[in-house]
Amino acid sequence: MKQVSIKAEVRKSAGTSANNKLKTKGRIPAVLYGQGKESTMLTLTKLDFENIFRKNNKRAIYSVNFNDGAKDVIKNTLIKDIQYDPIKMRIMHVDFYEYDEHKKIRTMVPVITHGTPIGLKKGGILTHIKDQIEIDCLPINIPDHFEIDVTGLDLHHAIRVGDIKVAPEVHVISDPHDVLVTVATPRVEEEAAAAVAEGAAETAEPEVIAKGKAAKEEKE
Repeated sequence: MKQVSIKAEVRKSAGTSANNKLKTKGRIPAVLYGQGKESTMLTLTKLDFENIFRKNNKRAIYSVNFNDGAKDVIKNTLIKDIQYDPIKMRIMHVDFYEYDEHKKIRTMVPVITHGTPIGLKKGGILTHIKDQIEIDCLPINIPDHFEIDVTGLDLHHAIRVGDIKVAPEVHVISDPHDVLVTVATPRVEEEAAAAVAEGAAETAEPEVIAKGKAAKEEKE
């Protein structure tokens, strides 16, 4: 897994008022914590973090550098959570999780596809059902992503979690039967055909009623 470095500063104040002051200074509040460890409140330079996160997202080990008041420290972490402004979608807060390099952790790994399925030539559409797989392994063994070749995927065929080849040290938690991608028949054509059939049925129904009514009137 790729490793990137980010600088941070320790903060003493928390709460809405303190966080708003940080925003005016171009900084983002953050917290660093780990199992059995005290949490540390931090701040990040907004532009620096956004640039790094844009390139790596959560698919990286973040080495957080800061001075704890006594010495400079580096903590290897994973991003556990990010809070966004619901309207402007700006990053509001970051949670860093300091992991134990000797203990396995559960995480989600993205799935990337490449190639053009042969089923597309038959009118099919490549449909992505799941774009992540949950795994369990040591932090150092977390893959950046899983890559699958969909070139041989025919109409109505699928690639499932169990079809993905993983390293021996990586344990897949996701259900092996879960579908990742499939080539399906376009719904538009099916819905159009159904609409035509329904329209024909509705047209025929009044005609039958009309004939029945006419026959009744003749008898009278």
